[in-house]
Amino acid sequence: MQERAARTRRTVLAAAAVEFAERGYDGVSLQRVARRAATSVGALTFHFRNKTALADEVRTTGRARFRRCLEELEERAPAADPLRDLRTLIGALARLAHEDPFVRAVRRLEADPPED
Repeated sequence: MQERAARTRRTVLAAAAVEFAERGYDGVSLQRVARRAATSVGALTFHFRNKTALADEVRTTGRARFRRCLEELEERAPAADPLRDLRTLIGALARLAHEDPFVRAVRRLEADPPED
């Protein structure tokens, strides 16, 4: 994929994550995502054929980031105090949920799934 196309794809995906996190699946339109990404709906649909495909990719990315956070925590040496490990885990997950729109979007999409 050309660098410009890859950059557009990343920008659209990041914009979609913020939109899904803020509005849930039903509150998001491709037009809103395109506007937030400062691109056209045509460019968006070149990369993601519809809103469902876009939501699926946001979920996949968010879950991967969540898993990566857990893996990094597992790689650490355990503390002598199990409560300290628990505080570290809770702190890392809270930070991730606060800072990462993809993780927030996963939570919102799973709590507020699309109506079929």
